[in-house]
Amino acid sequence: RGVELCEGTRVERIERSDAGWQACLAGGRRVEADAVLVATGGSPRREALERLLEGLPVELVAPVPSLFAFNVADGGLRALSGTTLADARLRLAGTKWQARGALLLTHFGLSGPAVLRLSSYAARHLAEAAYRAPLLVSWLPDEAPESLAPRLRALLDREGAKQLSSVRPEGLNTRLWLHLLERSGLDARGKCAEVSRKQLNGLVTTLTQDEYLITGRAPHKDEFVTCGGVSLKSLQAQTLEVRSCPGLYVAGEALDVDAVTGGFNLQAAWTTAYVCAESIIERFNQPPTSITPTPRLHLPFVPRPGSPRAACAPGHWRRAPRRLPALPFRSSRPRPWPGPTVCSASGRLWSACCLPASCRWRPTSSTICSTSSKAATAPTASAPSGPAPKGGSGRGK
Repeated sequence: RGVELCEGTRVERIERSDAGWQACLAGGRRVEADAVLVATGGSPRREALERLLEGLPVELVAPVPSLFAFNVADGGLRALSGTTLADARLRLAGTKWQARGALLLTHFGLSGPAVLRLSSYAARHLAEAAYRAPLLVSWLPDEAPESLAPRLRALLDREGAKQLSSVRPEGLNTRLWLHLLERSGLDARGKCAEVSRKQLNGLVTTLTQDEYLITGRAPHKDEFVTCGGVSLKSLQAQTLEVRSCPGLYVAGEALDVDAVTGGFNLQAAWTTAYVCAESIIERFNQPPTSITPTPRLHLPFVPRPGSPRAACAPGHWRRAPRRLPALPFRSSRPRPWPGPTVCSASGRLWSACCLPASCRWRPTSSTICSTSSKAATAPTASAPSGPAPKGGSGRGK
């Protein structure tokens, strides 16, 4: 079908040419093109995009990984591998970056939707910190320290004769509760009634602001997307065409666009590719315009075929067999009729007709017979049956 697929071929760089654009392939081959769409996906290194767009005035944003799990060097937390929480809040200490959602404890640290969201929000901050930062975990995200303390005190007093290991807040399983008691310096075999105020405050801090140290990304470097790429400031927002390079388009992860997990990055890739494809089609396949309307000529309304008030002689109009349904409204203001009307007897062009308030606009498809062998097609409107509206005439205003 005229489409050539070059499999296993690397594009070294994109250059301007007399014909428009030129793609330099590995092996020395060059391909001429009217337009080029860069959809190379995410790249963890800035040099890859710089080499591809070498010499072109395209603004690039340094790419960094996004949507990754956290490596946490805490033996007690890693021992809880496989434990899940339906809801938890994570925050990078000393910053505004935080996220909330399900949490998964793994053999290397933390993962799950909450971690992936936080890594997306703070992708550049973590990259600048070499992926080492203090992390605060709230195991009870709906509880504030000042409200949790009296509630926890009441629970411990009510179950004073029981061991701490058997009394835990709702939402925490036994393994995680024992780990949090150990981090708070409490003996799991101790009685609930023996917990002092100082110990209670330490337990509340552990439940709401448990601090761990992020020591890196997940060991397998399995990041989902890349944050960075071609800057959106250098593109036309409606077409995704590079402002300084007409005919050069960018889509997908090659753009400086990234989102949280949940299919949003896939949707962004599909949507930007669709916008670029539509823009290229519109740029190089403009439909021809056969009749140019003349805005100075007007008609008060379009008469029915065969009407004595018709602008053309009887027999010069033929109604097409297919009629579109009428618009479901009437307006007290005249509505413009966008299509041109050709009088086949005189060959004169009537355009930009304006229907009166009493005429209901019925967009149809009518065939206009001309004096030659060719026929033109244009939309028409029909006036309501009965006498013509006051002040109406077949002459142009």
